[in-house]
Amino acid sequence: LRLQVEFTTSLSSQSTKLTSKNKVFTFTSPNRYVNYASNVLHLYDTLYNNYTRLFNVTLTPPIGAQFFLPDFDEFLTVGGFTPFNGLVAGTININIFFNRAVNGTVEIIAAHELVHHFLIKAGLSPNDFLWFHEGMAQYASVTLVESLDYEGAKQEKDRLEQASSLLIELLRETNFGFLQSWSPLASPTDVGNYYVASYYVVSRLAQDYGGFDYYQDFFELIHGVEVDDIDVLTLYLSKTANASVALT
Repeated sequence: LRLQVEFTTSLSSQSTKLTSKNKVFTFTSPNRYVNYASNVLHLYDTLYNNYTRLFNVTLTPPIGAQFFLPDFDEFLTVGGFTPFNGLVAGTININIFFNRAVNGTVEIIAAHELVHHFLIKAGLSPNDFLWFHEGMAQYASVTLVESLDYEGAKQEKDRLEQASSLLIELLRETNFGFLQSWSPLASPTDVGNYYVASYYVVSRLAQDYGGFDYYQDFFELIHGVEVDDIDVLTLYLSKTANASVALT
């Protein structure tokens, strides 16, 4: 027997708007969480040059961020989200409760959501390539945050690798062609498997063809190119690898 008590609350109306040192990011935070917000902005300052080199684009400031209060179902399942109106990415939202998690957890969430801004600026829409968005967001955020010696990043990478192995064993495949049908309008019941499979595909392409350098070359190659379907995406991923990487 489970007793479930649902409640609602709101973030304090007393808030502060902070700006990153590089003036690209702002964070509107309740006063009691200003230190957490400052940590996120410091992370964004640290990651920004890495991301601009990786994705071959810069962002148009200000890029806003804020904490959000999840509902009961999202409490420990949704770390963050970034709205997309079909043209640009909106304010980065970070689940306020993850501030109490192991050191590095919020940093991974924040870094993950920032990747969506860069991918959209690079011309890749989540409406067309949700799997690539989520896989790249997980791969880039875990890799870079782990390099900053956050404990939570190593734990998340280990979790993703273990989950990938289990998913391969379950499905008996490694190319995960079903990812191509994933979109914001088609959310499967086993969505966790889609995140894991997306991470696996993106990380293994990096592993096989040169890590971040592979993706840096890829984003340089597609600069100014309209990439709007899987065939074009696969073509340029293959050109960068100098080998066929087609999903079947």
